[in-house]
Amino acid sequence: MKLRVHNRRLVSPGSSVCYGELGCFSNDAPFFSLQRPISLLPQSPDTINPKFTLYTRQSPTQGRQLKAGDKVGLLASTFSASRPSKFIVHGWLDNGILGTWMVVRIKAQLPHPNSSSDDE
Repeated sequence: MKLRVHNRRLVSPGSSVCYGELGCFSNDAPFFSLQRPISLLPQSPDTINPKFTLYTRQSPTQGRQLKAGDKVGLLASTFSASRPSKFIVHGWLDNGILGTWMVVRIKAQLPHPNSSSDDE
């Protein structure tokens, strides 16, 4: 059995961690395999501090920063739950700064009628 590092401590394959409303996450298969020999458990949302930027047809060039669980901020935005939403997730290795590909993707999504787009 190999040990893995999680938040500066070793954990073995098949370990899990839970983060309240987000649920529990495991580093077991398919996240640990011969093809993926390094499988770390996700860090806590408090450590990662994810940022969400909402773009809508009403504000296609100036996004609004939102935090998970911020109902007041969401209600004060131009978001409409009655319209379909698209989420752009930049991935673990990208820092989320609006790179060229993200700007192109946002512009491609927003012209569609009755849509909202949100990225992380």
